[in-house]
Amino acid sequence: MNWKLKALIQNSVSLFPDPVAQPLYYFIQKKFGVFGNPDFSGRYRLAAKFGAWAREYRDGLQGKTVLEVGTGRTLDLPIALWLMGADKIMTVDLNTYLRPELVPQSIAWLLENKEEYMGIFSAGADEKVLGERFEILSSLGEDLGDIMSQLNIEYLSPADATCLDLDDDSIDYHVSLNVLEHIPESVIRGILCEAKRLLKPNGAMIHFIDPSDHFAHSDDSISAVNFLKFSELQWKLIGGNRFMYHNRMRAQDYSGLFQNIGLETVKEDEVKDPRSLEQLQNGFPVDAGFAANAAEQNAITRYHVLLS
Repeated sequence: MNWKLKALIQNSVSLFPDPVAQPLYYFIQKKFGVFGNPDFSGRYRLAAKFGAWAREYRDGLQGKTVLEVGTGRTLDLPIALWLMGADKIMTVDLNTYLRPELVPQSIAWLLENKEEYMGIFSAGADEKVLGERFEILSSLGEDLGDIMSQLNIEYLSPADATCLDLDDDSIDYHVSLNVLEHIPESVIRGILCEAKRLLKPNGAMIHFIDPSDHFAHSDDSISAVNFLKFSELQWKLIGGNRFMYHNRMRAQDYSGLFQNIGLETVKEDEVKDPRSLEQLQNGFPVDAGFAANAAEQNAITRYHVLLS
């Protein structure tokens, strides 16, 4: 879909009050967007990396308590973490976006591809644990409450991740998947400070961030850095609505924030988009707020980090 048309639709829908806007926007997503024929593979493959990092840099997920920030429409990450051995997963969302009908679809898709994902998830879990938990998964029906009960997933929404009614030192991992880019920097700071309170002494934060222009995900006519050419005011008018908010922070901004609040970067993974880098190196205009950055920094479109 043309990104300008998508922005127009999002901004128009956001003018309605929430009880109207939310179901209307989901209807549009089902009719014309990602939930018409959802592809769960990308999120499950990324979830496998969470397990692999937990196993390599800590002592894995087995028996651990995990807090996810930003549930969204599905429970893909909590399901994957449970499959890889997590004992309890709490998933927090400021807005109640979870769609009960998508969760059984996601599970059915995973079961259809069981053999493939037994291999993919094995980097983060023992084969025996995976086998046993896939068997449990295959026995579930479509009732969301029963699914969450059997997988020990607790959905907290609406809930504020900067101030949670949880005990100090009560979680082993604090995680998010392509969520932090949709949150203002000041709020991210509050979320991470709260995470420091909640984490056990040997706990870790694992956050996968997508700093790319999300309009480029569905419009090949623009690159992943297209939104860097707009001023703050222009971008607020284009993508400042609640359906498309993107803070446009670059990887170095996140890294600086982590350091500023006393977090140690244990592992990080950055990917630069070749098309974006080529454009930036050949005069693609960026707003003054990004002009001081090296082209290589502005071109980073994937930033995955493990913090302690």
